[in-house]
Amino acid sequence: MSNKTLDLKFLINLINSYKELSKQEREKFLDFKLNYYQFFIKVSLIVTCIVSILFLVSDVQLNGVLGPTVIPRFSVMVPLALYLIVEPRIKGRRTKTFADYFLAECIVWATIWSVYHLTNKLHFAEGSFSMNLIFIILGLGTSPVSGLINYAAFFAGLIISNTFNCYPNFDIILSLNIPTAIAVTAAQVILSLGAYDNYLTSTRLEKSLMYDALTGVGNRERLQSLLSGNKLVKDIIPTSIVMIDVDNFKGINDNNGHEAGDTVLHFVGDFFHRNVRSGDHVIRYGGDEFLVIMYNCKTSVAYKRIQIIREKMNADKKKPYDFSFSAGIAAYTGDFKGDLECADQALYHVKQGGKGSTYISK
Repeated sequence: MSNKTLDLKFLINLINSYKELSKQEREKFLDFKLNYYQFFIKVSLIVTCIVSILFLVSDVQLNGVLGPTVIPRFSVMVPLALYLIVEPRIKGRRTKTFADYFLAECIVWATIWSVYHLTNKLHFAEGSFSMNLIFIILGLGTSPVSGLINYAAFFAGLIISNTFNCYPNFDIILSLNIPTAIAVTAAQVILSLGAYDNYLTSTRLEKSLMYDALTGVGNRERLQSLLSGNKLVKDIIPTSIVMIDVDNFKGINDNNGHEAGDTVLHFVGDFFHRNVRSGDHVIRYGGDEFLVIMYNCKTSVAYKRIQIIREKMNADKKKPYDFSFSAGIAAYTGDFKGDLECADQALYHVKQGGKGSTYISK
């Protein structure tokens, strides 16, 4: 890490960059953050639940007997077991975050229940203070707002439990935990900015690896990532594969130079990216060929959409040169290589017939 990353100006720039994120981009960042840290959070929660049982030793030292706090201390195993069953099945970030914080609150309440059976409650101040350690770890995978909500629940629990535990040093408990809560929340903000910087770096790296530098659309690596494990169709059917070829591209290159050809390719890639649906994929397949993957789209519907895109492109006054494109369409059957050949043959059929139109593979 360079010295400039430690500057206040660097943090301010990160904050300003984060504030400018769209709601969709912010959600992507928070998903990225939780996905990265969730394993460590899960392990930390499991370890905390197990270690909390070891406080039975100090319970015996304070009470002189083992019995009264055994059930309260072991009670944390019930929500832990439920958490281990449910957590792997949770897909949504908010629900997973709730599960994490819920288990942490169960640890707090198991401790409060145990303290209820202690004759000497003075040392709960240290016990409650130690919970801030797990709160720091929980904050790694979520937003500071979620951390504040958790602290609100934590302090509410302290206040409620004081009505029946009657802590002799409740003022000390609060004076220990309030400054710590402020410090932990501040740390969560700083750590979130660090995670955001890592997210930006990861996004740039992914873009350089998965996206074509000239056109800005996906490249062969991006296509391979979609095909890996048959992730192309996911649960969405039907899907159409469209092969696009710029008409007379060689002539543009020969007559105007390769820079003109690059301008055309950039225009075509950007135009398709802006005019397909957000869930569809545009890939630069090679040279002046582009591949468009249209989800939940029959070939007949794909044909109409390509026709609309062609008409819009032909009418676009910002089009750098006078050109059109040809398109071949095939339905995706699960055999991508075979279906791609069908789309390519459909494109060849168009090229043989005069270009500038679209054909659906039979």
